[in-house]
Amino acid sequence: MLAPAMREDEHLRLFHTGDHPCGYWPGRVARDLVFDPETLKLLLEELCLQAGVQVQLYTRVVAAVKDERNRLMLALTESKSGRQGWPARR
Repeated sequence: MLAPAMREDEHLRLFHTGDHPCGYWPGRVARDLVFDPETLKLLLEELCLQAGVQVQLYTRVVAAVKDERNRLMLALTESKSGRQGWPARR
């Protein structure tokens, strides 16, 4: 697993120096980006957990409920657990 205490600025530094496990190297454009998908999955999961995101594996968002100001109120998901509603934080 990647270093759990690595800050976002450390990830960016590693991207810019070419030492990041996702394989970015300076001077390339987005279409030239090469990365290991498994390493990227670990990195993204780590960043989500550090940010306090509750990760729901094998879950699909099937609908969104918005208020009169077009702000998200509820996300509806489906998984093996059935249909669930996730209220937006305010």
